Amino acid sequence: MLDNLDSKCLDESPIAEMSFFNAGFSMVVSFVAVPLDILILVSIIKMYHLFHRTFYLIIANIALADLISGVLVNALSISFHLKEGFRSDIPKFEISSMHYLFFLTNSVSVLSMAFLSIDRLGVLLNPFYFYQVITRARTIVVLILTWLISAALSVMYFQVGYLRYLVVFSLTTVVLTMIIMVATMILFKRRLTESERADANRQSPTPRSGSIDVGVPQGKRKTTLHNFTKMDKRVTTTFLWMLVLFIVNYLPCLVITAYINLCKECSCTFVHIMRDIIFLFIIASGLFRAINFIVRLTLLRESVKSIASCQKRSQAEGFEFGKVGR
Repeated sequence: MLDNLDSKCLDESPIAEMSFFNAGFSMVVSFVAVPLDILILVSIIKMYHLFHRTFYLIIANIALADLISGVLVNALSISFHLKEGFRSDIPKFEISSMHYLFFLTNSVSVLSMAFLSIDRLGVLLNPFYFYQVITRARTIVVLILTWLISAALSVMYFQVGYLRYLVVFSLTTVVLTMIIMVATMILFKRRLTESERADANRQSPTPRSGSIDVGVPQGKRKTTLHNFTKMDKRVTTTFLWMLVLFIVNYLPCLVITAYINLCKECSCTFVHIMRDIIFLFIIASGLFRAINFIVRLTLLRESVKSIASCQKRSQAEGFEFGKVGR
């Protein structure tokens, strides 16, 4: 069924206007996403309390993958589409490198998302036990494995072709994301219900059987629940929004690819435009993830603001020093 995907309309060049638009779009995404990803990485590394939390380590790994995508994949995309627009020869190595790095960085993001789901589900099920098992050292080992596994899986692109591999990749991502989203929402709702019940139990000195406060010293019960409702609730909500972004970016790719394959009367211009839209949808996902992290996570947002304000202050002081020197 998918045999003709990569060979369809290869003999006809796309319209130049679309190629130049793709180059411009890749440039804009790169100019916006790269600084945001750098700010996220610097903020997490610089802030000790963020760098030693599993959740933020995984976010740093996703930001690193998106940063590489923004620097390398977008740069190759700009070069490719400009050459395509000017009808210049494009080396096969350049195309293969762009596609391989494209799949590598997105595979790292998907595997990190899966690991992040384990973090969130572990916190929702049994946070005390989970943080004893998932240490910082083990987290780093798993994150290194995400790169090694992604590098190995992306090699299959050379065997099956760009669009066919993209179909399998997108389908796997959408199905995995939906399963994780449903499981997280169910456990999240159950955890909130337990927290509300425990809040009611706190009115009496002895908690009822089955409360999540049982076994927790009375002086620590309020802190434990407060931390969940104020911090873990926001973190889990951010994770759910990230899952929504994965579906929003990958589901259209599946629909468009299926339509291209089944459409018998579509012009080659239409096919080329749809292929480009698929690519643009996915390279934009890194930008949306960065914005989601900065907007939703208070600690990360404050850290980013602090670094940005320090940078502005340094530039202002340098400007004043230059004026005095003259």
